Amino acid sequence: MLQTNLSNITQIAQHAIFDVTKNGNFLAKNKKSSSNEVDIDGYKVSATLKDIGQITINLNIDKKKVCNAVNNFVSAYNTTLNFLSENINKGSSISKHLDNLKIPEIYEKNLNSIGINKNADGKLSVDNKVLNDALSNNIEDVEKVLGSRYSAFSKIDKSINSALKASSISLVDGTLYGQASSNSSINYDLLNQINLLNIYNNNGRFGMINFSAIGLILNMFA
Repeated sequence: MLQTNLSNITQIAQHAIFDVTKNGNFLAKNKKSSSNEVDIDGYKVSATLKDIGQITINLNIDKKKVCNAVNNFVSAYNTTLNFLSENINKGSSISKHLDNLKIPEIYEKNLNSIGINKNADGKLSVDNKVLNDALSNNIEDVEKVLGSRYSAFSKIDKSINSALKASSISLVDGTLYGQASSNSSINYDLLNQINLLNIYNNNGRFGMINFSAIGLILNMFA
């Protein structure tokens, strides 16, 4: 008698194929994945495909975390403005970075719509009630203001990165040499030492040599 073992027949694994729609619009169509673990909506969401069918994923915003992040950003921004303002006489480049960090009026209306206000002194403040309301009722507007590549936050981020990449000596070199020509207490030997430090601080903006150069430069005018 012939016997079969059909109950143990296996099938070669195949790619998972799926579509993704958001608000009725296709984000992905006939997308393939070699695993049941898939990333969707621009990698914002991970999901596990367990069966054939249609599922609905509802995304909720953690408003508390968003509010904390916005408030922390505003606090850091204001602290940075203070620091640059207090050291503006140390070099022309510092003044330039300060100007780049200031938010133009063109962005103010959008910022105000989500509770971020620009004060008369240029600093920012947060109306958490307005921000919470925007997160509840106008989340897409919040995304545009905070996440768009053309937003005020994007401009600030670019300005900060530019400032952080600047070498310490480049911030004050013009002022240093200007004072050296009229102030005998500052000698060129010391300036050359600072330039030497600048050569080595290219190992990273958070390198200890870079911090030492910054400290030495600022202490000269303390």
